[in-house]
Amino acid sequence: MQLKSLVALAVAVTAPVVAAVHLPIVAYVPFIKEGGLTTIPGAADGVYTSYNATHFAYYGKVAKAVNTDAPAVEERAAAEKRQNTCNVSCNGQYGTSNDILVAQRGLRYLLENNPSFRGSISFVYNNVWAFGCDYGNGQVESPSQWDFDVACVNWQCGSQQGGWNSHKSWKSTYGRQIGGLRC
Repeated sequence: MQLKSLVALAVAVTAPVVAAVHLPIVAYVPFIKEGGLTTIPGAADGVYTSYNATHFAYYGKVAKAVNTDAPAVEERAAAEKRQNTCNVSCNGQYGTSNDILVAQRGLRYLLENNPSFRGSISFVYNNVWAFGCDYGNGQVESPSQWDFDVACVNWQCGSQQGGWNSHKSWKSTYGRQIGGLRC
């Protein structure tokens, strides 16, 4: 099966924004807001990106993806690179270490060839959401940066609690939650 270069990413806009996740879309799935949590009841395991104000794009259970085009977000100059700092929030949600690990690995594999996104990107496994949130800059998250963000969350929250690392200057957060995500 040949991979397509198409996905629209935007959480709070009505028109989609093209980004560089190069996978065939399986379905557009409506999400619901429960307080600040965005969730899909009974969400299937796999990759999701924000599509528009009411739907996520779902790509299925993806282990690795191939990036065939230029990223939607240009690499920033070395002086503008995100600093490796831990600014962690733990949320008091608990899951199993194994489910959290599988979700985090799923997102890491996706980021190996699809590091650029706008809006949100997530990998869901057994209702654990490993995610990245973009608050307006567009993001490039390398696997090594993801590993650093995960290590920050593990250090502060432990291996079974949800939490995220925030990069205020880059307008982004990366982490994991149980039951949905807050972007």
